[in-house]
This record gives sequence, C-alpha cells and structure tokens, in this order.
Amino acid sequence: PGLTIWRIVIDLFGFSRGAAAARHCANDLVKGADSLLAKALPAGSPLLVASFKWRHRTDFNLNFIGLFDTVPGVVAPLSGDFSPHNASNPGLDLYLAPGIARHVVQFVARHEYRHNFSLVRTDNDIELPGVHSDLGGGYLPLATEKVLLSKPQSSQVPVDMPETSTVAYDRARQLMGVMLPDMEPYLQRWSIDTWAVVLPYNKRRDMFAEKRVYAALRSERQVHG
Repeated sequence: PGLTIWRIVIDLFGFSRGAAAARHCANDLVKGADSLLAKALPAGSPLLVASFKWRHRTDFNLNFIGLFDTVPGVVAPLSGDFSPHNASNPGLDLYLAPGIARHVVQFVARHEYRHNFSLVRTDNDIELPGVHSDLGGGYLPLATEKVLLSKPQSSQVPVDMPETSTVAYDRARQLMGVMLPDMEPYLQRWSIDTWAVVLPYNKRRDMFAEKRVYAALRSERQVHG
C-alpha cells in the first residue's frame, strides 16, 4: 500500500511456440501506450507515477529475451497457408529489431530435422547438440509410453454389469484379433482398457441405473530417450 511504480524492467522467455509468443509479446510491448499491457494498466493508473507514459527505454525496458528454438508451426488455410514449413506466420510479429532488448539469446537445436520444426532465427543464436525437444527440457532416459491403438468402442448397460461382459468389450476383443497379428512384433505389452461413466438416473423415468462403458486397445512399452 502506498507504493507506486516509476519504471518496469521486463524479461521474456519461451520455448517453441512459447518462444514465438515471447517475440510477438516483445513487439507488442514496444508499441508503448498502444500495447496490450498498457491498455490493461494505462498511464494515470494509481499504481503508476504521474510521469509514467509507457515510453520504451524511459518508463519500461526490455532487459532480456531468452528463446529456446523458436518454432511457430502456424497453418492458416483461410490465409492460403497450408504448411508450417514456411516463413508465413499470419497474425504473428516475430522479427526482433536490433536493440529491442538489452540482450537477446536463442538456443538452437543443432540436430533437428527442420522440415517438421522450421526455425525462426535471431542474430544471437547459440547451437546446442540435440533436437527440438531436447532444448525444451529433454527426454527421460527411460519412459513408459502408453498409447491407445483403437477408437474406443462404447455401449450403454446396467450400472452393475461387469465391463468385461459388455458389447463394447466384445467389439474391442474382435478388433484385437484383427490388428494384433500385424502389430504384435512392435508391442511389448498390450491390453484392452475399459472405463465407464455413470449416467444420470431418474427413478420416475428410468427402469434402472445405467452407465456407458468404453473399451479400447492399449499398448504399453518402455522407450529410451
């Protein structure tokens, strides 16, 4: 209480699309009084000193912009952009003008296959070994991958019926018989997963309580990062 702000120092960080967001944010901030932040906290607000006018380098300063492998990955069909693998990023302002911040640094994945992860560079890129996700936190040395192999089958049954006795489970088991011969060499463990959602029950309307049962094929395996 009683404190007022006379100057704001801003640091921005981001990875991948977050890095694109940080760059766009920086370009919006340097619009001064027209920026989104200035409109949310306009000059003359009780928190700001009377002389605060959202002037870049006077009232606020962009100190550090730290980026990790900027990959916007934008597809905008209505604008004629059908591929993320280009420099077209409608609605985003990603260019960082010289001097926009005191320091701009970007870590870049040296070994990424850029057809899928097109990079927006800066004048201060530092290449590091690894791919895109290595820079964003890395992969675990060993992780358990759980993947649904089929679209869930469903059926509506009495609430006390075992899930393994439902039509949904039978359909999933039949599907397993079709898919398993081709997929078994690639699976370490597989199962039929079931889950249920109890449906609203009105004793005046419904003869008995029901649930909707779902069943799907699931694979589980150990994956090395």
